[in-house]
Amino acid sequence: MCTSCETGKWSLVTGSSANMCTCNSGSTGPDGIGTCTQCDSGKYEDSVGSSECVHCPSNSMSPAPGVHRDRCLCDAGLSGPDSGACALCEAGRSKSVSGSAACSICPAGLTSAAGSIVCWCAAGYTGADGGPCLPCEVGEFQSVVGSESCEPCLMHAQSPALGVSRDHCVCINDYDGTQGGPVCRCAAGFSGPDGGPCTACAASEFKDATGSAACLICSADSTLAAGSTINTACTCDPGYTGSDGAACSLCAPGQFKDATGSAACSICPAGSISAAGSIVCRCASGYKGADGGPCSPCAIGTYTAGVGESDCTSCDADAASEAFCARKLPLFDLDLNLGKVHSSSSSSRWSWFGWFYYGHVLCCWHTTVRLNCA
Repeated sequence: MCTSCETGKWSLVTGSSANMCTCNSGSTGPDGIGTCTQCDSGKYEDSVGSSECVHCPSNSMSPAPGVHRDRCLCDAGLSGPDSGACALCEAGRSKSVSGSAACSICPAGLTSAAGSIVCWCAAGYTGADGGPCLPCEVGEFQSVVGSESCEPCLMHAQSPALGVSRDHCVCINDYDGTQGGPVCRCAAGFSGPDGGPCTACAASEFKDATGSAACLICSADSTLAAGSTINTACTCDPGYTGSDGAACSLCAPGQFKDATGSAACSICPAGSISAAGSIVCRCASGYKGADGGPCSPCAIGTYTAGVGESDCTSCDADAASEAFCARKLPLFDLDLNLGKVHSSSSSSRWSWFGWFYYGHVLCCWHTTVRLNCA
């Protein structure tokens, strides 16, 4: 009576004896009496008998039992023919299953290292491993590969979309500092604590460096626009002159300057005068015209009583010359210079007289007659 071979064994020919029972392919063990053991995963044995199981080629794997070499499949992250040589997937590609399938290109916003089984979110993106990955929004950054969340830029800093590092965060508006931090500081022309808030330097103030220092004040009698960054922007006010950023001096009497800046003071035109620090010249007594000129002398028989009059006034009926019309004041208000002159009377006698200047007009006084001495 014939007896069956043990489980996992079989005989190749009829009429075999017990010692001719051999292990099936995919397993190994002694011929004849004894048990057979399946080849472990990653090994194969494609012939019957007692031969040892053989390892699959490098970077490939076989399911248990590994019956044939062609059951050795390239691992996930590698690609190549079944039972053949396997190569790592290139960076930027992945393969998540074993077998001979080609590696897949990572979708947009994802990346991978060589031999990867999954693609990860690239720097500047966030999402689960394998995707989908969304770009970091404006004002955010993400500097590592993977599923990390995007981080916000520091206060008063901004980044473009897809910010891949803190260096992409740039201080904005009234702030300055190294990109990304450690903190944005008030820019030149603005003052405030590090990190803000920052306030523009007021008019006639300036600040020429980044930081929390206070704004500096221009020298006296000079000014500049708000938010200025350099002291040379401090310019002398009208009525003053001097180099930009330096001390300013009053324009002298008889001079004027009607604009800010470093220009020199100008001399008043003929017939006009000014006090120190004037921005415009005014017509002198005995002259008429608008402030700033031109000024023209009053005609004989007319006068101006003060500085800056726009028109001349007619003299009294008994005042026959401009000498007595230059100023309507009693004699004791005048700075008289006494002398004597031959009168115009027929007796040819000497008489006392006096004279004074007012503006550009010589006015005369006489004991008996009024003389036109101008």
